[in-house]
Amino acid sequence: MDTSRFSSIFFEARLPLHWQGGVTPTPEELGDWMHTNAVLLRAMAAFENRLGEPTEGGVGTGKILERLEAKIDLAILLLAKVAALGGSQPEPCSVALSAGEIAWIADDAPEVGEAISLTLHINPSLPQPLQLPASVVAVTSLAEGKQVTASLTHLSEECQDGLERMVFRQHRHHIQAMRGGR
Repeated sequence: MDTSRFSSIFFEARLPLHWQGGVTPTPEELGDWMHTNAVLLRAMAAFENRLGEPTEGGVGTGKILERLEAKIDLAILLLAKVAALGGSQPEPCSVALSAGEIAWIADDAPEVGEAISLTLHINPSLPQPLQLPASVVAVTSLAEGKQVTASLTHLSEECQDGLERMVFRQHRHHIQAMRGGR
C-alpha cells in the first residue's frame, strides 16, 4: 500500500471498514461521533495497559480509577450499541491509518474531493466502530483493487489525541513484533 502521503507514523492491518459518500453530519451528529470515538479510544488504551501497573510513586490510584471509568464507559456504550444494532460488521480490507490520514483497498471507491463518512472497526472484537468524517485526496488503481487515500476531517481535540496515541501504540506493537517481541 502506498502511504507516501501520510504525514506521521501509521500502522497497517486488515480491518472492517465501510465508507458512505455524500454524508455531511450536522454539528450535533459530529459531536456525538467525536464523543463516542473518544470513549472507545480511551477504553482501548485502558484495556491495553495492565491495571495497577506501577508508576514512579507506586501504584497510581488515580490512574487505576481512570482506567476503570474508561472500561465502564465503554461497557455502557457497547451495551447500548449491541441493543440498537444487529452487530454485523463489514468485510475486512487492507487499511493504513495515521492520526490524520487513512488509506484502504477496496473494489469500489469514492471520487477524489468527495466528503465521506467512514465506519472503521478498529478492534474487530468490539461491536463499536469509530465514525470518522474524511475527504478523499487520491484514488489509485491497483491489481488488487482501488486504493483510496483520505484526510480525516473535523476531529475533536480529544478524538485526535486518542487517535495519535492508539496509532503510536499499534506502530510500537508492530515494531516489537518485527524484532521478535523484545
